[in-house]
This record gives sequence, structure tokens and C-alpha cells, in this order.
Amino acid sequence: LLGVDELPLDDTLAAVSDLEATASVANTAVATTRTFLLTKRVDAKRLSAELSKEFSAQLKQFQDQLDAHAKKLSALKERTAERKKTALRREADQLVEAGEGLAKKLAAAAAPPAGG
Repeated sequence: LLGVDELPLDDTLAAVSDLEATASVANTAVATTRTFLLTKRVDAKRLSAELSKEFSAQLKQFQDQLDAHAKKLSALKERTAERKKTALRREADQLVEAGEGLAKKLAAAAAPPAGG
């Protein structure tokens, strides 16, 4: 969806659905990784002071990287939600146009014959 102004509606809805599914999996991975890092921080406290300090510093780096990726994921989810809203509006517009066309056909069919 990046770099393309507007895909056909069906393609857009499919791409948005794929993005939502992928973001959900990534979100679960972020949560699992956060839990893992927290448990390792607790484990680090059981080590000698020197090892604990070194291990904790490395865990902090991993946590910082995870936070950066989580922030990117959050931004992706926001952009995906906007794309979904736009696609759903397009779909609604198409349905309204189709409904208006059917209403015109029905009105024309129900009109009394001309000259009669």
C-alpha cells in the first residue's frame, strides 16, 4: 500500500486485512518479547554484581530496540486504520451510487407510460 495512491477497492480491502493480521502477529511477538526481557531482568539480579550490571545493560539495549520497533508497529497500525476507513468510505460510496442507480431504474419502471 505504500507508494500507491489508490488500488482497486477489493485489492485495498484485502491488503488492509493482510496488514491487520500481520500487525496482530507482530503485536503478540512484541508482548511476548517484553515478558521475556522482564523475566531475564529478574534473572540478572541473581547474578554477581558485575555480571548483573553487564547483563542488565545489554537487556536495556534490547528493550530500547524493542520499544523502537513497537513504536513503528503502532504507527503502522494507525496508518492501516486510516487506510481501512478510507477504503470503507469508498465502498460505501459505491454502494450508495449503485442504490441510487437502482432507485432511478425503479422509478422509471414504475412511471406511467408516456402519452397514455
